[in-house]
Amino acid sequence: MKIALPLLMSLCAFGAVAAEATRPTPPDDLPQISAEMKAAFNACKESGRPGGEDFDSCMASKGFAKPEGRGEPPADENQAGAGESVE
Repeated sequence: MKIALPLLMSLCAFGAVAAEATRPTPPDDLPQISAEMKAAFNACKESGRPGGEDFDSCMASKGFAKPEGRGEPPADENQAGAGESVE
């Protein structure tokens, strides 16, 4: 019985180390947002939420158009009608 507690403690410690070792590290080459883009973003947040038409048109008027190839986000599975086909 005297060995059970130290064995349990060491197993917990090894589990924590293993969990930390498998955590992915963030990439170092993430693009940085310029000060101009950040100021435009903060100004356009008042006109609507990011991704909305009003927000996108505000950003475009400030010279930051939405990049091509960015479609609509996937539908939320919890919304009514999600997963139903439209015919």
